[in-house]
Amino acid sequence: MFTYWVVREAMSQDAFTTTHALSDPNVETIADIERMFSTITYAKGASILHMIKGLMQETPFFNALKQYVKVNADVPTRPELLMTELDKVYNSASDKLSERLSKWIYQKGYPVVTVSRNYDSTNPNDISYTQKRFLLPVAPGSSAPVLNETDTWDVPLTLISGAIKDDLQTALQAANLPCWVSSASEKLPDRCLTIFTDKPTVVAGTDQISNFIIANVQQFGFYRVNYDIRNWNRIIGALGAYTSG
Repeated sequence: MFTYWVVREAMSQDAFTTTHALSDPNVETIADIERMFSTITYAKGASILHMIKGLMQETPFFNALKQYVKVNADVPTRPELLMTELDKVYNSASDKLSERLSKWIYQKGYPVVTVSRNYDSTNPNDISYTQKRFLLPVAPGSSAPVLNETDTWDVPLTLISGAIKDDLQTALQAANLPCWVSSASEKLPDRCLTIFTDKPTVVAGTDQISNFIIANVQQFGFYRVNYDIRNWNRIIGALGAYTSG
């Protein structure tokens, strides 16, 4: 229900050029402050916390929140203070969560990540992605805004394959271990494809409906996903087979 009501609302409001970042260091006046208290602040803020909880798992996440409240109970707070406590308990030797989340906090909008497979490759895991800011169409008669097309995010990408539906619980557990992707486009590195390791592969070029990919499993991250047309058709076929069976 949280994903349906809160994340959906945040995404719809954050898909316009008139949106604002979660935190803006240039806020100075009372009017500036009042503008910051919006759906973005509440719904997107909650959605980003939801994503962080998924990254850290529930117990470490709540422990960090408790410590944050305890340490900062009597002082004016800011995002960096929360990030400090999250970094202390984030279980990664190579990543600082505060660095990964910086753009989600200080940058407007959110990305749409398009996942595409190379169906001509002999490697069934030959998968690439692109990311760009997601924007809803402008109203008729309005001029298209000038955007920073170089905006990217550190995206916690999760993947699951339709070919392993008989082991769904294991697949979901593996999918909860995200692979960070940061470039505007690139081929997915092997570290992002552990979900497919030691699983039956499908011969490249075939169209078996079970051989599809789902990204951002269970709306884990605050981003939209898109696929190549063949993957969309396989998802549609699998849904049709499920509902008719």
